[in-house]
Amino acid sequence: MLLTFRKYIISAILSLAPFFLYAQETLAPLEINPAIKNHLKQKNISLQRKQSKAILELPFIDDFSKPTIFPDSSLWIDRYAFVNTTYAINPVSIGVVTLDAINHNGSVYPGAENLQFAADTLTSQKINLNYPGDNSIYLSFYYQPGGLGDTPEPSDTILLEFYVPEEQTWLKAWHATFNAKDSILTEYYAYNNTEKIHYGDTLIDLKKDFFQVIVPVQEEKFLKESFQFRLRNYASSSNNDDIESRKGNSDHWHIDFVYLDKNRKLTATTEIPKIKLGEIASLRVVNIISSGAFLDWGLSSDLFWPTEEQPHPIKKGKAYPVVLISPNETQLIATGNIYNYLQPSDKHKEEEMVNGTVYDFSDQWGVFVAVEDQYFGLIPKSEIYQEFEYGDKVYARIMRVREDGKLDLSLRKQVHEQLDDDAEFIMDEMIARGGALPLNDNSSPKEIRKMLHMSKGAFKRAVGRLLKYDKIKITKTGIKIK
Repeated sequence: MLLTFRKYIISAILSLAPFFLYAQETLAPLEINPAIKNHLKQKNISLQRKQSKAILELPFIDDFSKPTIFPDSSLWIDRYAFVNTTYAINPVSIGVVTLDAINHNGSVYPGAENLQFAADTLTSQKINLNYPGDNSIYLSFYYQPGGLGDTPEPSDTILLEFYVPEEQTWLKAWHATFNAKDSILTEYYAYNNTEKIHYGDTLIDLKKDFFQVIVPVQEEKFLKESFQFRLRNYASSSNNDDIESRKGNSDHWHIDFVYLDKNRKLTATTEIPKIKLGEIASLRVVNIISSGAFLDWGLSSDLFWPTEEQPHPIKKGKAYPVVLISPNETQLIATGNIYNYLQPSDKHKEEEMVNGTVYDFSDQWGVFVAVEDQYFGLIPKSEIYQEFEYGDKVYARIMRVREDGKLDLSLRKQVHEQLDDDAEFIMDEMIARGGALPLNDNSSPKEIRKMLHMSKGAFKRAVGRLLKYDKIKITKTGIKIK
């Protein structure tokens, strides 16, 4: 993601930004955003976007974690706001989208002056809210005033608006203002005509926090097939040297984790998905239907996992490694076909112990494991001494790190460490079977593996240890406890 701080003169200063912040240093603002300018020049892209013909289905989610300059075009129709990872303090997810005084071509808005002026807009694509009478649809997001950037002035505003399709008008649903001098952040909610005020002991207290907004979308005029919402900000410049935003980019509002869905409640929530787009995570199956299954991914609405995206049979209540994908840009689903999303490892070493999840099987190669839900892992056929099922959790030893970064695993310890465990296991098996086992030197590897889940070599070493300590004796039919 983007590593350029658009209001500051020298990008190298960014690494010191947190220290400057707490020392209450200010940096001179620029009248352009070099990151946007360079992006437009290199990509040679049009500033105009078309509204998608496809109408999005719920849930609508964006955590601004994609490595882009502008908002995701599959979710948003304009290019005014700026996606980054450097402006906010401790964002809820990874990235944020920032509304400020810089326009879509990287320059300060024409006509910017001391008085308030309309600045950035972040408008959603059309969303299907055709759920008449549904009172469980809510929109939520987190926002931070200023962060590592410029503090909004009392006349500056951030606001949320809902589109009324049949009237073709926008209605204000929420807005906020920030009085930095008195460290007061004021929110106004239109649906119940109330104010919510946040107080800070110092300016820094409120600049470094994220505040959650959750608003119902329940009026019938909004519950249409082509609903939209947008966030806008009004900014201002100042020639007063005592104010951060002297002339140039100013008045930063950082937005994170926008989430619109049904089956929600009007309560403060910390709902954050357990998985992000294009990433792997092990999610629990909460329900199975004929067309697929539903997974718990940390949000009020469960994630759908189509049957055709399930590589093996699944069980309710068990967790499986899946990837979050968007096959047609209108919905999010899970897929269990995770191979192409795994990575080679450059951090693991041989003999390390790692956690993993079984995701596939091969008669030729063995059992495939997603190590830490991220890296390629394989339990070779020669190391398999037990039955595995799809989704099984394993705690394994890295036998070898291949040149391509893939990891060969074993569930057994090194020989000298495993020997005592194997000997103890054989003694327990003999006790459970009346004091004897029908296995000896003449038994086939297949017989030993089937009964004890170990190789013939491991069996012979363990028997040798038991003979050495005079625990067993050899019989014509096998081994027996003395």
